[in-house]
Amino acid sequence: MSCNPSIWGSVRRQIESRKAGVQVSRADLANAQLSAQATLATDYFDLRAVGLPLRKLLAQAVSADQRALEIRRISSTPEPRPTAMSGGAGAVQATQAAAHRGGPATKEP
Repeated sequence: MSCNPSIWGSVRRQIESRKAGVQVSRADLANAQLSAQATLATDYFDLRAVGLPLRKLLAQAVSADQRALEIRRISSTPEPRPTAMSGGAGAVQATQAAAHRGGPATKEP
């Protein structure tokens, strides 16, 4: 019968060891979760701190792109040719020259 208490004692120690192992695993999990939450919070506040200058930079980039588009549209629009109706000095000269030649009112090169 002396063997019996030794077996039950061994089983009891194994159970206690496994319970302790479970507690350690739970503590490790809680530690990992807490670490992840702390990292997330730090990253969140870092992004918030950087976010405002980035929004300003983005707004400036959008404004610059809109201005570049406006300049491109203006530069790709052909200049109007002077006509008798435009009232410009070139138009008056072209009209006068045409009247002397008896031809259409176009500006000579």
